Formats: sequence, structure tokens, C-alpha cells
Amino acid sequence: MKNILILILWLSLSNNAYSQSGNSKCLEEGIKKANLKDFKGAIELFSSCITQEPTNATAYYNRGLAKFEVEDFTGALQDYDNAIKNNNKYVSAYYNRGVLKHQLGLVEKAIEDYDKCIEIDPKNAPEAFINKGLALIQQGNKEGGCIEIAYSIYCHQENLNTTYLILLDHCEGTAGYFFVEGMTEQNLDSAKISFDKAIWKKSDYTSAYFERAKINMKLLNYDAALLDLDHVIETDNKSTSTVNGKYNFFQDNQDYSKIPNLEEAYLLRGIKTTLKVRAMDSLLNIIRSTTNKNSEEVIRARYALADYSNNPPSSKKALEDFTIVTIIKPDFAEAYFHRANCWLWCSTPSFGSKNAF
Repeated sequence: MKNILILILWLSLSNNAYSQSGNSKCLEEGIKKANLKDFKGAIELFSSCITQEPTNATAYYNRGLAKFEVEDFTGALQDYDNAIKNNNKYVSAYYNRGVLKHQLGLVEKAIEDYDKCIEIDPKNAPEAFINKGLALIQQGNKEGGCIEIAYSIYCHQENLNTTYLILLDHCEGTAGYFFVEGMTEQNLDSAKISFDKAIWKKSDYTSAYFERAKINMKLLNYDAALLDLDHVIETDNKSTSTVNGKYNFFQDNQDYSKIPNLEEAYLLRGIKTTLKVRAMDSLLNIIRSTTNKNSEEVIRARYALADYSNNPPSSKKALEDFTIVTIIKPDFAEAYFHRANCWLWCSTPSFGSKNAF
């Protein structure tokens, strides 16, 4: 196995690395000392801050960064522990503690800290995803590690070049590698093939299903897109079988937030279902309004309707999807717009008739 170059995204010492809170003079002076590379002087000042305010998480965190610079790793870990003890949502403290544990060979403990970063702020933790991925590869879980690294691209396109190089070095042939290949491919057919490979390598790769659905929509493969979106949605909510169950799930359970763009999956499925219902309704109108039932136009309409016979689209299902979007993301204006349009279409004379669904 290739050497794993861990810690590539350690939070560097800069004007922004040392956190500051309140108006504490000693914090300001400590930050100045640290930025001038006087880490021992900075440690003394941050210690003075802690003496004045023993629950100041920022002071512990800053002192931990300074202690790391003078290679007092035990002291740095203790300070990160105290920063987290006084602020259990301190993402930077979890991340830096994880990186230090990783560097010290405490890989499993490092992964726990990376996971905590991801749990607290999944959409703003690309470094945590990358380092967690490298840690998993180091443990022998190549597929799982490469998925984590690929996810950092999914959340943060600005990391594309760095992450892609890591994937090339460690992940060739994995699901994560094919996923990123699909994300970077300009040709739609080639991108779809890459997502196909990612799903073949990992059959429950939700992000790959979602991206393939978007490709299928662009290629006008609506049925295939709907199947992929169904997979994304059902992966998140396997235990619910009724619409009310889904509503309760999304109101009571926050785990859905870990699936990227879930609200978009519901929205897109609702839109495509609505379009299919409207298309079927139009075909029914052709059949009903044409006197000659053996005309070529009617025959074509009946032939097209046959495609819907096994799995007829339902406006009710579209409305349910739009409603679930408003629960997941109450300020998603587009969902309200499409739900309103769907209600208008459902109120037309033929739309919603028993034979239309």
C-alpha cells in the first residue's frame, strides 16, 4: 500500500487560526505573540486568560495550537479536550484534536473526532471528510475511505483539484474514484457511465444515484431518472410506508440532513411525475376527443399510454413530494411554486379523473 500522507489540511497558524472571543486583552496579546512565532510567550498569555476565565474555550483552543507548535503534543491534546468540554460544538477543536491524534497514530480516535466535525457541520467540513477518508484507507478500508474523500468534492467544488489528486494516488478503481470521474466529465454519456461504475462498485451509493438521475434527466431518460430518485429517497426513509409516516419522519428525525440535496431529489421527482401525468392526460384527451378511434393519432396515443400501464404516474404522489420538500426545507420557494401549479392542473375537468391515473 502507498504511504498515506495524512494531515494535509491542518489548520495553519494565521491571523484566522487563533480564535478570539469577547474583549479579553490577554487573548489579543496572545494572538499577536503567536503570529510573531513567539509561541512560548503566547502560551503564557493564553494561560493568563484561562486563569482569569477558567471556562474560556477559545483560550484553551488557542493555547493548544501554540503548544502543538512547540511539540508539546500531550499538552495540546489536553487543551483541545478542555476547549471541547467548555464548548461541545467547537468544530475547529474537534478537527485539530483529530489531526493530532491521527499524527500520533491514534487513528480510530482521530476518526471519532472527524465524525464529530461532520456531525456538527457536514456541509462545511471538507477537511474532516478528506482526513477521515485517509484514516479509513490507512486502516485497510479503501472503498469506504475513498467515498469519504469523494464526498468532500460533492460538498465543496473548490476542493476539486486537491481531492482529485488524492483520489488518483490512493483510490483508482473505487466507487469514490468513479464518482468524482463522473462529476468532472463534461460529456453526459461518459459521465453516466462513470456513475454506473460507481453504483456497480457500491450499490447503495446515494450521491451517485442522485447525480445519475440528473444526467438521465438531461438525456431525457425520465423513467430512469425517476428510478434513481426513488432510490435516493427510499434509502433515507426505508422504515416508512405511508405518506403520513414520511411527514412524521421528516418532522421528528434530523438524519435526512446527512443526504446531500435530498430536498432536490423530492422536488425533481415531483416535477417529473407531474409532467408525466400531464402527458398522460393529454393522450387521454386525444383518445376521448377524436371521433375516429382507429385513426393513426389515436393508435399512437394508445401505444404511448401503454408505457404507463404498469406504473401509472399520480398527481397525488407529486403533491406529496412537494409537501415533503417544504417540510425538509421550509424556505424552498420553488417547492411551493410547483405544488401550486400541480393543484391548478389537478382542478381541470379531465385532470384527476379516475382513468387518468
